[in-house]
Amino acid sequence: RRVLFRSYWLGRYLERAENMARVAAVNYKASVEERAADEDEAMLWDALVRAIGSQEGYAEARAASPSLAPGEWLIFSHENPGSLRSTIALARGLARELREHISREVFEEINLLYLASSEADPRAGLRPYTATVQRGIAATFGLYDNTVLYDEGREWFRCGMYIERADMT
Repeated sequence: RRVLFRSYWLGRYLERAENMARVAAVNYKASVEERAADEDEAMLWDALVRAIGSQEGYAEARAASPSLAPGEWLIFSHENPGSLRSTIALARGLARELREHISREVFEEINLLYLASSEADPRAGLRPYTATVQRGIAATFGLYDNTVLYDEGREWFRCGMYIERADMT
C-alpha cells in the first residue's frame, strides 16, 4: 500500500510543480508587460503568495531575511518546503522509491528535471527556468501515460494529479 500512497503523492507533486511554474511564468509576463516598478512587481508576487496560501511561511522567512523577495522564496528557496525547487526534489525522492513501479524513461525524465532545477541559478532569470520545468513535467506526464503499466498505482498517480489540479483551481 505504500507504493500506492507514494504514487499518489508523486502525481500531486508533479502537478503542483507544473502549476507553480505556469503561474510564476504568467506572473512574470504580467510584470514585464506592465513594466512594473519594484513596488508593483512585489505586489504581483505578494498576490501569488496569498493565492497559494503561504502568507505565514513567507512572513516568517521575511522576518529572518528582510531582503528576501517573494518570487525567490516561492520558486528557488530551499528553506520553503512548498517552493518549486523543493517540490521537484520531493517528486524526485518519491520517484527513486518507486523505481520498480515506474518506467526507466519516467524516472530519467524526473531525474533530469531535478538536476536542471538544482543547477538553476536565480540570477539567470525566471522564464528559462519555468519553461524548463513545464517542458520536463509535460514530458514526464506523456511518458507516464505511454510507458507505465495499467495498474492500480497508475490510477493513484492520476488521482493525485487531478486532486492537486482541483485544489489549485
